[in-house]
Amino acid sequence: MAVTINLEPYRRNFFAHLQGIGAPCCWLWTDRPGRLRGRRGPLFVVTPGRRGNRRSMPAAEAAMYFFRGRLLTRGEHVVHLCDREDCVRPDHLAIRSEVEDV
Repeated sequence: MAVTINLEPYRRNFFAHLQGIGAPCCWLWTDRPGRLRGRRGPLFVVTPGRRGNRRSMPAAEAAMYFFRGRLLTRGEHVVHLCDREDCVRPDHLAIRSEVEDV
């Protein structure tokens, strides 16, 4: 039996913490600085995980999920093309593997 998760509350929460959305420059994440398991992008958002469990992830990873519909796989990370770790604008982000980033 498949679990259906309503993502709208998470999406609203995500957009509530953006500054500069719609502007031609970076969209800045304004909530909860910190670090998660040494990953780049020290800013988090809580989103649904597998089987409906909640999980934390850097805001840039959440942006990739909300804007591109893609969760990262093992060995992948988000690269900030604009060099601002608090930017979550999807066209300023790219997914790279650890091999590509060496």
